[in-house]
Amino acid sequence: MGRVKDAGARFRMALKLAPQLPEGWAALGSLHSYQFKYGKAEELLRKALAIDPRYEPALLDLGEIAYAEGRQDEAEALWKRCSNRTRLGHLYLAQSRFPEAARVLAEEARKKPGEESLRRLADAAQAGRLTPEVAVFIRPLLPPSRSPLAARGWALFSQGRSREAVPLFRKALAVDPGSVMALTGMGWTLFQSGRPREGLR
Repeated sequence: MGRVKDAGARFRMALKLAPQLPEGWAALGSLHSYQFKYGKAEELLRKALAIDPRYEPALLDLGEIAYAEGRQDEAEALWKRCSNRTRLGHLYLAQSRFPEAARVLAEEARKKPGEESLRRLADAAQAGRLTPEVAVFIRPLLPPSRSPLAARGWALFSQGRSREAVPLFRKALAVDPGSVMALTGMGWTLFQSGRPREGLR
């Protein structure tokens, strides 16, 4: 977790040096999204887009958050603004919009002829059917949960306060035993605390 803290410190330094550029805002926003702090992540990513409305890393990451939270129309609108439309094609596949998926993914496959996974996705869209193998590629990259307890647990974990995070993850799991955010946090926290076997129970 030291690397996360180090990355955050570097991104904040970049913001101090050049707050007028979108890169620092987007990088810090992306870091927050992978710590499951989606509200803060969205705020920072939108600051990047306020500076440059076409800044693709911010568009892609905002789309991921929207997709994870079931706001598919918003994800679609964001990803349509990107030159890399692979995730837009994934979304169309997930929605069974096969003609649109086929068009977008075939175009992306032409841009990246060596990417076998893109060709398989384009073929699936053309055939108009999803296989379990294809479904793996089109799921949201971020977990959908926005549990405040789990988010606080992750915040403590990212500060190196693993022991304090455990009770928050336990409470989050008592509320929602299937929370990916809380389960993942509990596993990493136990691992960090030197108690990995507890995570296997």
